[in-house]
Amino acid sequence: MSKSKIIYINKFYPTELHVDFSSKEKGYQVLKELSGYLPKFPIIVQSNSLPWRIGNLYLVRLVLDYKGPQYNPETHKQKAIALVEYLRFLESENLHYAQFPVQKRRRPTYRFRNYLLDLVSKNEMAISTAQSRINQVISFYKTVVEWGLLEKSLIKDGLAFEQIEKTISYINNTGFSKSLAITSTDLAISSNNAPSDPDAIMDEGRLKPLTPSQQIILLDTLKGFSRGIELFFLVALYTGARLQTIGTLRIRHLKNVLRWEDGYAIIPYGGSYDLDGKKGRLGQLWVPKSLLDDLLTYANSQAAIDRRKSSFYGESDDNYLFLTRNGTPYYTSRKETNERRDADADYRVDGEHAIEDESLKKGEAIGVLIRQEILPKIRITHPHFPSFSIHDLRATYGMNLLEACYRLIDRENFIRKEKKQPLIGYSNAVDVVQIRLNHKSRSVTERYLKYRDRSKWKAKLISEFESRLIGEMSIEVEDETSASTCLIINREVASA
Repeated sequence: MSKSKIIYINKFYPTELHVDFSSKEKGYQVLKELSGYLPKFPIIVQSNSLPWRIGNLYLVRLVLDYKGPQYNPETHKQKAIALVEYLRFLESENLHYAQFPVQKRRRPTYRFRNYLLDLVSKNEMAISTAQSRINQVISFYKTVVEWGLLEKSLIKDGLAFEQIEKTISYINNTGFSKSLAITSTDLAISSNNAPSDPDAIMDEGRLKPLTPSQQIILLDTLKGFSRGIELFFLVALYTGARLQTIGTLRIRHLKNVLRWEDGYAIIPYGGSYDLDGKKGRLGQLWVPKSLLDDLLTYANSQAAIDRRKSSFYGESDDNYLFLTRNGTPYYTSRKETNERRDADADYRVDGEHAIEDESLKKGEAIGVLIRQEILPKIRITHPHFPSFSIHDLRATYGMNLLEACYRLIDRENFIRKEKKQPLIGYSNAVDVVQIRLNHKSRSVTERYLKYRDRSKWKAKLISEFESRLIGEMSIEVEDETSASTCLIINREVASA
C-alpha cells in the first residue's frame, strides 16, 4: 500500500483555491494573486493519490495570508514533513483529523504524541525532531480553527489539546534577568522525555563536548590543514559561534569593531546586522583579541586574497573571511541571497530562497571535511577518537568557559573568605555562559552545569584541564581579563 507523500512544485502560481466541506457547510477561498512564483512549494498527497485538501490549504494560506510570514521553502518543507507524518499516522490507525472522541487517550493528537514518544524511546527519532513534529501539528489545529475550517470547540473545550500558561526566566542581551509569559499545551514534548545520555548536553541537539585532551589532539591535527580551515575551527572553539555565524563573518566585521570589553572584540549578529545568527536572533560574538589579530592577518594573506578574486564580492572588505578554494562561501549569508534575488519570484518569498539552490551553501563542506579528512587523519594515531560536529565545538566552548569562570570564582572567594566578605555564587558562571552562548532560556545553560557535575567529566578535568590546552586556548588571558565578567554579573553581591 502506498503512503501519503510530499511532491514539490518548482514554480508554484496559486491564484485561486477553494475547499468545500459540504458535510459541515464550510468552505474557504483564497483569491489573492501572486506577483510571481513560490519556489519548491510542497503539496501533500494522500495514500489514495488525491491531494490532502485541508493540509494544502493550510500551507498555501500561510504564505498568502496578509499577516503571514515571508515564504521560506525550508521552513515550509518542515511544516509539510510534520503534516505528512501526521497524515500517515492517521491513515495507518484509521483516524480522522477532525474527529475527537470523549476519551482523551483515543484522540488523534494524543495518540500521535504517544507514537512520537515511542520512536524517541527506541532511539528511532531525536527528541528535537519529535518536539518539532508535535509543535507543527499544534500550530496546524490552532490555525485552521482560527480560520473557521474546524469547530472552535476543538481548542476552546480542550479537545485537540489543553492550553497551559507558563512563565519562563531568561537573561537578555544586556545581562539582566527577564520573565516571559508563554502559552504551552499538554501535547508539548519536554526534553526530559529524551533517553538519558550522561555524555551529552541537550542544546539544539545531543551535543558531546570534547574533553581537554581531545581538544589538544584536534588542535594539533588542524595545524596540518590550511590556515583558513584551522582558523574556522578556532573561531568555533574559542567563541562558541554557530556554523552560520562563522560562515557569514566578513572582513569588515573584524576591522570595524566598535566595542571592546575585557580584551574581547564584541561583534553583534542577527537582527538587522549582516552577520547571521540562528533564526535572526540578536546576539554578540566575543572574540579574544589574540584571535582577532590572527583573523586579520589571515584576511591580508595571499591565500585569502586569491580566494576573494574568484568570489561574488571580489576584493572587498564586504567579502566573507572564509571562502573555499573556488571562492564560494561555506555558508551563504542572507545579505548575499537578497542581493542575488530572482526578480520573478513572488515578493512574499524570503530573499534567502529566491535564488537558485545550487548557489546556496549551508555549511555542508565543513561536515564533509570533518568526516572525510579531519577524523580519518586523527584516527591514524587515535583510533577511538569520537565523531564530532562543528556544533559540538560550541558545547566544548561552553564547558571550557564554565570551568574558567568556576576557577575565577574559587580564586576570588578564597580572598573574600580571608577578608570575611560575602562569597560569590556559582550562578554567576552560569549567567556568563548563557550570555556568551546566547541561550534564551537559562534552563538550557544549566544543562552545562549538570554535565560538569557528572563524575566522568569531572574526573577528566581533574587530570587534564591544567594541561597545555590552557595556554593554547588563552584561558589564562581569560583568567586575568574576564574576572570582571565572571564576577560582576551579580553587581550587588560582587561589590559587597
